[in-house]
Amino acid sequence: MNKTGLLLLGFISLTGCMTPKASRMSFEQGRSLFASGNYTEAKVNLERYLEINPTDLEAKDLLDRTNKLIKFTNSPTDDHNPSPPECRILYSQGLDAFKAKNYALARDRFDAILKIDPQNPEAKRYVELCTRLIETPNPEK
Repeated sequence: MNKTGLLLLGFISLTGCMTPKASRMSFEQGRSLFASGNYTEAKVNLERYLEINPTDLEAKDLLDRTNKLIKFTNSPTDDHNPSPPECRILYSQGLDAFKAKNYALARDRFDAILKIDPQNPEAKRYVELCTRLIETPNPEK
């Protein structure tokens, strides 16, 4: 976490309040930590954000996926590592392409993850979602 983030979190803990900017920063850090595979820290940031914004469906969904991945990575019977370094980079690129609505590029990145890590649950989920969005463009029109 950078110095600004640490100062902001220190201010929040001293005052007991979170500004809208600090709240959004907590969400963005949670999303970034999730993408890098740091699920425990992502969970902390997302929960902090949802205390202020309890109706944010995107944050709720990301927290739910984070909790599932924490459970998955802590499974004592599974030696699967869902976030090798190459996958983290591809995941970040895929997520950026998805946000930009470039679903074909996003699907390519998530497919590349599955070639390295065939059991990656997030990559599987995004491949399915991207495929649906490519096959059904502009569903609201």
